[in-house]
Amino acid sequence: MVAGKKSFGHLGNRRFRHMAALNLKRYYEGQSKLDKTAVVQQVLDAMREASPSGGFLKPDSSGQTVWLSVGERETKEKIGHCMRDMIAAMREEERRKEQFEIFTESKCCDRPLLQQENMPREMTAEQRLVLRRLESGYD
Repeated sequence: MVAGKKSFGHLGNRRFRHMAALNLKRYYEGQSKLDKTAVVQQVLDAMREASPSGGFLKPDSSGQTVWLSVGERETKEKIGHCMRDMIAAMREEERRKEQFEIFTESKCCDRPLLQQENMPREMTAEQRLVLRRLESGYD
């Protein structure tokens, strides 16, 4: 995994996100911080096993093309952050689906203003015209 800007599409980063996604359910279902930490540690171990150099690098602050190994603590923070971001994205997607269903589901009455209990007992022709114009907004 490569840390830093413009590294989203790096092969190691794609593998990392795939590994995180495979373990996301276990992370989400973790009852305690200890459970979640164990999942993070397993992802870390799997990534380090898959990469002979340890797998977690960041560019040198001098701007050279020198890569430095990221420390254990920072690596765990990045894995946990990735997991939380994925969960937040799933929740946002679920919220959008619910809103879409609310706006697209059929209404209990297609023309609520024309329901008998909402109608005045007697309407003038002008009032009926206004009502029809208001109701045409529901089409």
